[in-house]
Amino acid sequence: MFVVGLLAHVRVHIVGMIGISEILICLAAPLYLIKDFNALRRDGFLRMLTLMALTCIGCLVASWYNHTPFGDMIRGFATPVVFLCSFVFFHHFLRGQVNSLKWLLAGLALTIPISLLVNGVSVEEVMAGTEMNEIGDSKYLMSVLASPLFTLPVFLFYTRMPVIMSASILFLGGLFKISTTASGRSAGLVLFAAALLVLIGGRSKVKMFRIRKHFLLYFILGIVGVVIAKNIYSAAAVRGYLGYVAEEKYVQQTTTGNGVVDLLIGGRGEVFMGAYAAIHQPIIGFGPWAIDWKGYADEFRQKFGYYDYEEESKRARYLALMGYGSYVHRIPAHSCLIGGWLWYGIFGLIMWLYILHLVFKFFMKATDAVPQWWPLFSVLLPRFLWDIFFSPFGARVQVAAIVVALLFAIGAASGRIKLDPDATKEKFLNW
Repeated sequence: MFVVGLLAHVRVHIVGMIGISEILICLAAPLYLIKDFNALRRDGFLRMLTLMALTCIGCLVASWYNHTPFGDMIRGFATPVVFLCSFVFFHHFLRGQVNSLKWLLAGLALTIPISLLVNGVSVEEVMAGTEMNEIGDSKYLMSVLASPLFTLPVFLFYTRMPVIMSASILFLGGLFKISTTASGRSAGLVLFAAALLVLIGGRSKVKMFRIRKHFLLYFILGIVGVVIAKNIYSAAAVRGYLGYVAEEKYVQQTTTGNGVVDLLIGGRGEVFMGAYAAIHQPIIGFGPWAIDWKGYADEFRQKFGYYDYEEESKRARYLALMGYGSYVHRIPAHSCLIGGWLWYGIFGLIMWLYILHLVFKFFMKATDAVPQWWPLFSVLLPRFLWDIFFSPFGARVQVAAIVVALLFAIGAASGRIKLDPDATKEKFLNW
């Protein structure tokens, strides 16, 4: 499982870029589907697999209807196929040994730094405009390489150090992300949220139970915390405490106001732009890489006065890397939820809404179902929620692993899934 995580982003070119682990998973999944079909049915996985299969069909229909170029269709089709195969693959391995999840996540934490060292300059670097010959020349790249230092100790040694230490490491990670890159605000925020979840849940099933018992209260407090964090960030950015680049970016993103919604539109306007286009073609969608034949992106900019020059520059560099000319206009969607709707039509939207439903169902019913997984969920789920709303498609293997773990935890809480007795007991030292 560690190797699968480690090689998830070490990619090879087959039409598009695909991870070595993704290739292995897709080759093994048909065998495990045949072998474990009855277990998948009993464990309640068929609904998720059906949604993924329908999303694959949605991709083909949207591609046909929108005359999507064949290469784009294949690259877009790969995402639901890899998801589908990964659900089967991780069900097979996690059902037999739930504690192997931490080793998978340890590998996934290291996979991006490893991929940068193996594959060289990455798409992420191109998007950030930080193509450098040497790693030390880029703050962004140094941040990416150093980030696992703040999650690996929690994944691997949570049981051997005080809870306050685990939370402090994550909190320091949030400060590090905010201070090293202008785009590290969201990463910092989600690490702060992870630190709070670790503190609240601790190592006790009683404390984990309190989270689901008082979930609504914690949810409201979380919203209040976001508003407070936004005000602290605004004050720090305006006063130059986060550096000149962060100050300039903040000024650009608050030209129409400095409220939470204004900051979201300024920083993640592509999410709203993608949603604006999707509601004009909500059933079929626009196909992978959504070519903007009718000018919805420009219409949104004119209607709402939004234009992010930095994001437009990044997209132009990315499209040039992919071999497209400047004449090609795409509908952006900096969101898994909106991107799924835009690319795959109604089935893509339903798939991500169901995944979002699983996250909230876990917090309401299953936080203490598999206590060994609590520190893992604490670190993963804040970032996962942010990605669903405000980040594009990316870590397919990690997303699939999180969804499978959620299904296991929810199934164990309801009694549908019978795991090894030790897996549901408060026995962290068996790690």
